[in-house]
Amino acid sequence: MHRFDAVRRSPWLLGLLLVMSLDLLRQGASAQACEVRGHGDITELRVEPAGADPFVLDTIDLPMRVAPGDGRRPARVHVDAAIAFDASADPTHVPYAFAQAGDIANGVLSVTPATPIAATRARAAALDVDVALEEGVSARVGVACGAIVIGTRGDPIRGREPPQPGRSWSPVRSTLRVSARRGGRPALELRLSTPATFVLHEEAVERGWVRVRRPFAHGELHGWVRMAELVDAAGLPSEALGRVVARGNLALCPRERGTAQISVASAIVAAGTVVHALRARGAWARVPSDANVWVRHERGDDWATIVEVTGLRDHEGCASSLDRAWVAWRTVRPRPAAPRR
Repeated sequence: MHRFDAVRRSPWLLGLLLVMSLDLLRQGASAQACEVRGHGDITELRVEPAGADPFVLDTIDLPMRVAPGDGRRPARVHVDAAIAFDASADPTHVPYAFAQAGDIANGVLSVTPATPIAATRARAAALDVDVALEEGVSARVGVACGAIVIGTRGDPIRGREPPQPGRSWSPVRSTLRVSARRGGRPALELRLSTPATFVLHEEAVERGWVRVRRPFAHGELHGWVRMAELVDAAGLPSEALGRVVARGNLALCPRERGTAQISVASAIVAAGTVVHALRARGAWARVPSDANVWVRHERGDDWATIVEVTGLRDHEGCASSLDRAWVAWRTVRPRPAAPRR
């Protein structure tokens, strides 16, 4: 008897397979439904227009929605700016941030919007985030979709943690399990590259457990750890990691000068205009509302190119510069002159 015949003749097995299939589809749909919103900088957004070669853009503090994905595939990004478009991005290039200060992991870890997030993965209707607490110290925690927003990626800086009174401890191994209460199940597991330099400050000792606290530049760890997982840290160095927002200054492109045949001027592109990668080919974006941009147009041509848009540029280009943004000339009108005072 063929294997398929056995399945077909067994109603309970067919039902089980159907339930499993529906569950997998529901999990996939839930993961895709989790979107993170905010303003941010993303480098190397890959745009794939139909009928034209893919190209790469960078955004600078633009509004967007991001579907993080499962960490194995690119994140899906919708940029909702003067030119609105869909793209994909390396998940590590998306600057995630906590929406507000608060406690996570059953109250074991305090975070702020400045707490660095190294990676984010969609899991059903929630997100798994890797929190970078210090250099070489991270933890993966589950949070609701709404707990994370798109922010601006900062550059880490190092500093010395001020001395703390009382006894101090360091982890024995490269992982450390922290519980919300003495004797409770672990609420958080830290991953440590150099355990001996990670110092925890003792707040209480009860029945083989130590209540510890560890401040970070943008958050704090506080919970219970088994004493067997710790060693006396007297005299060991401790180094804290902070984070500052440090956006580079992008050079402005020298604007092309107009000639008798070519005009380069500030203009308004009408709402609903389709933007193409090539002349009349490779649609990749749409103008959601009348947009103030800079346009290059050659006399007699039915097409023009948008050459400057605030917050959008060709990857590794100068600020606000574009090379692949063609629009029909009929959708462009001059920008009104400012009234004289």
